[in-house]
Amino acid sequence: MPEVLRITSVEQLYILLDAILEAKFHAMPNDNDIYGSLIVNDIAQRIINALIACGESRERLEQKLSLERYSKVWDYSIERICTRSKQYWKNLTIDKKREYAHMLFCPLIISDDRLTEFVQQVEEALTTNRW
Repeated sequence: MPEVLRITSVEQLYILLDAILEAKFHAMPNDNDIYGSLIVNDIAQRIINALIACGESRERLEQKLSLERYSKVWDYSIERICTRSKQYWKNLTIDKKREYAHMLFCPLIISDDRLTEFVQQVEEALTTNRW
């Protein structure tokens, strides 16, 4: 495939990454498919790899992509699962639930402990019909 997009600066990479974060985690999205898109996740990961290849520090990227910086994403993600993916979620094994949640949070960084906590909170929200 011929080159279809040429990025010429680190600033452009950061803007693209910010655009992906905004598109995935906006409270009122225009395109619901972006949130769970493996293609969008792949593009975000390519941007992160390109930033690292350009000499950006992993520490800076980890700070930028820390789930803790995006406080509303946690509840938003629980709500999305409970309102749009409830039946799908119920049919997953615990490992697949963790995998699915990790995919939804991508490219944000989430620890294994927080991932376990997230799965438990989704289960609780579904049990109590919070959404």
